[in-house]
Amino acid sequence: MDRHSDPDILSHRVLRSSRLRSTALATGSLFFSAVGLLMVKADASGGWLVLIFGLVGFPVFVITLIRPNRLELSAEGMTTVTLGRRWSVDWARCGEFRRWKDQFQLGSPWMIIFDCSAPGVEGHFLELAAVAFTGANAALPETYGMPAAELAALLNRYRLAASGVAEGASARRGPTSW
Repeated sequence: MDRHSDPDILSHRVLRSSRLRSTALATGSLFFSAVGLLMVKADASGGWLVLIFGLVGFPVFVITLIRPNRLELSAEGMTTVTLGRRWSVDWARCGEFRRWKDQFQLGSPWMIIFDCSAPGVEGHFLELAAVAFTGANAALPETYGMPAAELAALLNRYRLAASGVAEGASARRGPTSW
């Protein structure tokens, strides 16, 4: 794929967290708070822990409901915005985006993983653990309301279009020394 075959692929695009997901998580936090409160009243062990877990989670999920997490895509690269924190990476520092199934995650078990040679990722103390666990040193925090396979395909189209590599060609970039 070259830059001219899909004129919209390098346009600025913003994907947002699912409001349904944020609402469900906030509701779940309220449920945990209520159960925790009942446990505390009944002097059940762990009641305070459940109550605190629910009370801490609720405002976080309400914030993501009001200001959803975002994935901003452009010709230069991608930026994730989560709870107001921004992280950006150029497409040239990204390897192939792919799905990875997390056997222990609640909800959708699919994540988007990729190899990344950006400062702050490469050499981070968690990098080796991430590679051992998932086979890649970076991951997106969510799929922004899209099926994981579609999001991975979209990200790969941006990455390949930005590099000028024809679609279908092997264009894996990023750390390959593992």
